[in-house]
Amino acid sequence: MSVMAATRSVVPTAAAAQPRDPGLPTSARPPSRDNHPPFTAGVRLRRRPAVIGLGIALIVLGSLGAAWLVTTLAGAAGVVVAARDIPAGQVITAEDLRVADIGGTTTGTAYIPAGALDDAIGRRTTVPLLTGQVVPPQAITGARLVPTGPPRPSSACR
Repeated sequence: MSVMAATRSVVPTAAAAQPRDPGLPTSARPPSRDNHPPFTAGVRLRRRPAVIGLGIALIVLGSLGAAWLVTTLAGAAGVVVAARDIPAGQVITAEDLRVADIGGTTTGTAYIPAGALDDAIGRRTTVPLLTGQVVPPQAITGARLVPTGPPRPSSACR
């Protein structure tokens, strides 16, 4: 008979809460509350090298992903922004623009880099720009916006 089969689960009662009297016969004593078999030293835990390797690989992969995310989001790019409101068609002066750093990824974003600030000065705006707005390359042009020459008669004025 095994040790587990000899023990039975006992619900604590008022009789079980009383202290044991060593003078009572064994059958009259309350049952022992220790339902766990004794520890055997021969039990050995089984290690699985594949699971350990998978855990290490996941830790390394997570660390690399976190490092990539931090470096991607921490990168800042200098861009040209409007220092004040600029109406459409106005010639841009040095006081109209400034450089600002924007963080994060700029993939797919159209902007004029900070190194091209001098190229933007002296050109005209094609659209109105608001204070702090990132200046896209399509918002400035070197061409005149209004054609020169005598006005042509319009058919609507007759």
